[in-house]
Amino acid sequence: MKNLLFFSLLIMGKFCTAQSDPKNTINENNYRVVLSLPLPTLNFQYERKINEQMSALAKTGLTFSIGSAGFGSSGEIGSQVRSLSSLEYRYYYNIKRRQRLGKSIRNFSAWYIGVEPYLASSSIASINQERRINNGSAGVFLNLGVQKSSKNLYGAFYIGLAPFTTTLSAYTKTTSSFEMVWLNFSLGIVL
Repeated sequence: MKNLLFFSLLIMGKFCTAQSDPKNTINENNYRVVLSLPLPTLNFQYERKINEQMSALAKTGLTFSIGSAGFGSSGEIGSQVRSLSSLEYRYYYNIKRRQRLGKSIRNFSAWYIGVEPYLASSSIASINQERRINNGSAGVFLNLGVQKSSKNLYGAFYIGLAPFTTTLSAYTKTTSSFEMVWLNFSLGIVL
């Protein structure tokens, strides 16, 4: 009788731990602080699970543009800082396949397709340059990316194309081609 009870508890413990395997858990809410390069961006991210294959990701932070301070300058490097906020809806198209193959899907560790409306402010600070007050923009990015999350670390790669962009200036109605395509690598800390 004791052996039967011990065996039953052992089997139940095995099944209970298999269901709570951390590599197969997707939290309802994920918070991260992320640094992205080569387009320097530092932001706070909040990802909310919609269902097993979809999430909504809110991002807010600062983006930096770095370049020459202008014609006739003494070779100084100048920088502009502006705020960037967006809300991206992501569809993780290979998450079920990863789960079937026994790979980690922790917090949506998979490839995704996303639609990301964004709003970038005019410059809020500058170094070695005159602050640009009419360079804010808004638009929608279509993104293709992959992300990987462990308990405390986050990594991602994405490329995006913005078919719809506009400036927030009353003087110009188009944005530069640089703002229409982006490619970034991201590293972050899961909070």
